[in-house]
Amino acid sequence: KPERLADGRRVRVCVEVFGRGAFKGIGRNYRIAKGTAARCALRHLRSCKPK
Repeated sequence: KPERLADGRRVRVCVEVFGRGAFKGIGRNYRIAKGTAARCALRHLRSCKPK
């Protein structure tokens, strides 16, 4: 569910990865915000990868 920020120009989206957490992304539109949240999730999941 996209949420408009107070400045009226940006959108915040929350992406949930089952069993791993929820990640937020901000962008000029829904598509960019979703991509930002997905990149944040991937970065986090790669850093927490068991070795």
